[in-house]
Amino acid sequence: MAHDECLQNLISNKSLTIFANDIRIDEKGMQSKWLIFEQPTTVFKEFRIEKYSIKITDTYGNTQAVDSFILKELVNV
Repeated sequence: MAHDECLQNLISNKSLTIFANDIRIDEKGMQSKWLIFEQPTTVFKEFRIEKYSIKITDTYGNTQAVDSFILKELVNV
């Protein structure tokens, strides 16, 4: 699934800073913004999402990946 800045219109919190679809960050630069994408509803009927992986590729073909794990339930025993 690809990031789509147009989906920001569907989010009630208008104060979120969203990356543009064509993300450009200066060499050795850093930015903190949101990536948003549409999840097909059929996925939730059959599967449980445990993590999202974001893979970034620069103009030289170098890649970096970051995983974000989702905790849906916590049980204190």
